Amino acid sequence: MAFLAKDMKESILNEEVTLKDGYWFVFDADGEELIINASAWSGREDFYVRGEKVASNRSLIKKNEPFRFTKGGHQYEVRIKTSDFLTSEWECTALKNGKIVGIASKAYYTGTPWQIFKKFLPLFLMGSGVGILFVSALVITLELSAEFARGFILGTTVSLLTALTVLILVKLLKRR
Repeated sequence: MAFLAKDMKESILNEEVTLKDGYWFVFDADGEELIINASAWSGREDFYVRGEKVASNRSLIKKNEPFRFTKGGHQYEVRIKTSDFLTSEWECTALKNGKIVGIASKAYYTGTPWQIFKKFLPLFLMGSGVGILFVSALVITLELSAEFARGFILGTTVSLLTALTVLILVKLLKRR
C-alpha cells in the first residue's frame, strides 16, 4: 500500500483547500490517525489509516452516501457531502466501528468578500472568454450586427457580475 508523500503532508498541515490538493480531513480514531483526501475535480477520495493508503473511491456527486472499508479488524465509514454550494463547503463525517470519531467541514471559498471575489475572478474571466467567442461565432454565422453582439456581451457580463455580487453578500451576511 502507498504512504503519504511529503508534499501531501504539507498540504494537510496547511489545511487550505486547493484545486490541486483537494480537501483534507484528519481525525483521531481512538489513537489511530484517519486521513481523508477528496478531490472536487476528479471525485476521487483516498483514505489513509496511520499514513497508509487503505482504500480509494470515486464519487462525482456528494450525496452523503457512506463509503465503508475495513482495516486491522476495524470497520470504518466515511460520509462526505456538499453543505454549501456557493462557498464549495464540504462536510466529512468519520466513524470507526459505528462510533463517530469526528465531523469536520472545509470550504474552498473563504475569507473576506474581496478574497472570495479574487478566487471567483479567473473562473468568471474564462467563462466570459468562452461566451465572447460563442457570440462572435453567432454573429459571423448568422450575420448579426456588431451592435447586437456588444449589447449582448455587455448585458450578460453585467447581469452575471450583479448576481455573483448579490450571492456573495447574502452568504456573508448570513454568517454574521
